[in-house]
Amino acid sequence: MANLFSKGGAALRLRSAVKGLHPLARRAFQLLDKDPNVIGFDPDYYLRHNPDVAQAQVHPLLHAIKHGAPEGREVAPGFSAHWYSEMNEIEGSDANDAILHLIHARSGSKKQKLAFFGYAWNGEWRLDAYMREVVSSISSLGIDVDVYIGNQFTREGGPKGFREDLTTKDLKAFVKSQDYDFAFSFNNALITPDTVDGLDCVIVSIVVDSRHHLFDHMDDGGAEVFRLPIHVAPIYTSLVSDLEFSLGHRTLATFLPAATQITRREPSAGEDSITISWIASLVGDHNVDSFMARIPDLPGGLELVKRCLSDIERTGKIGDDCITQEAAHILCSWASWDFQYLEMQLQNIVTNGTRLATVDILAPLGLRVFGNKRWRTASTFLPAVAYSYRSGSGLQRHAELCAIYDQSKISINFPQSQAATGMQYRILDILASKSLLITKDVPDSDMEKLFGKTSPIVTFTDLADLRTKCNYYLNNEEERLDCVKKCNALVATGFSFRERTLQYLDLSNKKASQAINPDDGRGSIILIGANRVREWAARHWRTA
Repeated sequence: MANLFSKGGAALRLRSAVKGLHPLARRAFQLLDKDPNVIGFDPDYYLRHNPDVAQAQVHPLLHAIKHGAPEGREVAPGFSAHWYSEMNEIEGSDANDAILHLIHARSGSKKQKLAFFGYAWNGEWRLDAYMREVVSSISSLGIDVDVYIGNQFTREGGPKGFREDLTTKDLKAFVKSQDYDFAFSFNNALITPDTVDGLDCVIVSIVVDSRHHLFDHMDDGGAEVFRLPIHVAPIYTSLVSDLEFSLGHRTLATFLPAATQITRREPSAGEDSITISWIASLVGDHNVDSFMARIPDLPGGLELVKRCLSDIERTGKIGDDCITQEAAHILCSWASWDFQYLEMQLQNIVTNGTRLATVDILAPLGLRVFGNKRWRTASTFLPAVAYSYRSGSGLQRHAELCAIYDQSKISINFPQSQAATGMQYRILDILASKSLLITKDVPDSDMEKLFGKTSPIVTFTDLADLRTKCNYYLNNEEERLDCVKKCNALVATGFSFRERTLQYLDLSNKKASQAINPDDGRGSIILIGANRVREWAARHWRTA
């Protein structure tokens, strides 16, 4: 790469500049100069995206190491030193620490490799706490993990379609070049016929949401992806029967409930105890806010919404009767939404209504709700929210969520309307904690199927019942502790992240899973950005 400098004096100046680098930076330069592909460094890309560097006629790699990485510039397409350091738990703030760690971890690596197709609804591309724990578990087994963020590859960053400057064939070619041993997807992220064809292993799709909340890269309503040769691993049983009913054929699927951390830490002496904890967000976005602000402008609009909401409150979905379907059709036409999107947003309204009522009734008992910024708006008209709300922005890791439960006497749970009979992550997290779980009763739920109707899990039927049971167990400590102990026993085996990850790996590639060797040391975790795939594909097709 040094030949990008003109001969003679320029080459001498480069050698002198490299010699003057901090030892850490100098080592990073030397290694990347030999193998830039280890992080996807492309001098042309760097100069295009840093015109000041191009104008100054500075050597791109030298600038990237000396200035670009420390300044937070994108050193390579999609590479973030901060993201890499956080996911791989690297100590030290120097961006070149991350670069060197990655070079040493991946250059000539013989470890097995997994493609992880996830998603992140934030600007930093952080995986949610649960996906992050799964990725960490894979890494702990000595497997290198390449993380792809599904919504980086879609139109407008949502769950549908594919970006216009990148094709599924580009992704197929890139994935094929990486020789993955395993592949996981969350909620069908990046599953297309081309992606499936580019892999020598089976994609295991870990489905954690209802069918209409999944990725749909083929823009066909999301049905055809289930006809591909993938292995679906939903965390709830109703998806399997739903697919068989709607598709008319049996889908290769294995129900595997969510996992949790079985080994917990003891709370520190300085940590405050929490009487009742609830980790919950007010759901929805500006689209539903605008919809509800404008609905009075539609003649009869409030009555139409009311009819749909009443069905969702009773059954979790918009009713199939002609009158309700007509109401939904009118609302869809007026808002320019499709049916699934309307139903999802109305489900969010029902969920939020329940959450606000819960805070109002439990605040006097010492409720603390940890959630997103939307709660702040609610605090302006509901004093109970102002008393109870605590920001959940610091709860990025799964361990941090679990620590809240371990500090709590009681932790409550409400399944979202769209969760149907499924068992959410937090149910298992609380069952494994020092807190007593009190959760909404859902007839014929997966929780009931797994643990039985006579399990020690405390359930409630309505808000009045929830308040009564919270009050009872707060005043009967021995019974609370006895119930917590019995609940811990329910998830003591078969529910750890390692156990669940090994099951997923076996479904993806049984032969390769038998060669897993955790004694080789942790695998590294890197982010494969859409821009990196696009730049690689452009070079690939030029030379193909």
